[in-house]
Amino acid sequence: MKALIKPFCSHLDLQDGIISLFYSSHVTPMHRHNVLQLILDLKNEFLFRTDYTGWTKHKCLVVKEGVNHQLATNNSLQLILYLDGSNPMTKHIREKYLVNNDFYELDISLSLSEEIWLQQKLLNPDSVSFFSFSQTFLNRLIDVKDEHLNDNRIATVLQLVRKAPACDLSIGYLSNKICISSSRLRAIFRNGMGFPLYQYILRYKILTAINEMVNGRTIQDAVYCAGFNDNSHFNKMLKKIFNVKPSRFLKDNLCQSRDDKTKLFFKTELA
Repeated sequence: MKALIKPFCSHLDLQDGIISLFYSSHVTPMHRHNVLQLILDLKNEFLFRTDYTGWTKHKCLVVKEGVNHQLATNNSLQLILYLDGSNPMTKHIREKYLVNNDFYELDISLSLSEEIWLQQKLLNPDSVSFFSFSQTFLNRLIDVKDEHLNDNRIATVLQLVRKAPACDLSIGYLSNKICISSSRLRAIFRNGMGFPLYQYILRYKILTAINEMVNGRTIQDAVYCAGFNDNSHFNKMLKKIFNVKPSRFLKDNLCQSRDDKTKLFFKTELA
């Protein structure tokens, strides 16, 4: 796997022993950290390997301190949290998942509200509320509970949205897949999730376009891949929902290396 020249790396946030950042478009060299690492994919799956395992795919992974590993972002986008010993969550997570493991696949997924929130913070960072989210998410890891939707049709719709090509997504497409009318589907989704289905689809399309951009596509190619008719429509929707322009987002977040941002806070060593 070939590392890209300019990985995408958002502005990092450091509070109470937690470093958080969004990361994509890169294959790291083999390396290790002296802090606990949690990797959560926001769209697809990332690739991970250690010096004694081959590449495997993951959605959410926690990695013990001092473990040699590589991360391949796999044309997706990840939220990465680093936890040092000053955060009380570190000990609890280590004791629950890493006593006999160097890394552990976490069976946990984001709720709809968490997905929407992270999309917002990807484009409009907010340190105070991001720290609150990190703490809430880490608390869930200590006592993971299954979340069941009351209506299986909603669960099916969420799964279809996440797996279907963004350019194909529409309320009509989804209603045909689950064999109910579009109006009925809109009502079921809003009543069950408290959020309009068309807005969820739009936000997913925007996230798809952003994901394509941070993985090297031009804005125009990313826009068409995500199912927008043209750049102006995408720019209008991005500005309306997230109050940011795509060119400004990329300019503010592209960097040469994640380590340029993290080396001031903890030790990262190449294996």
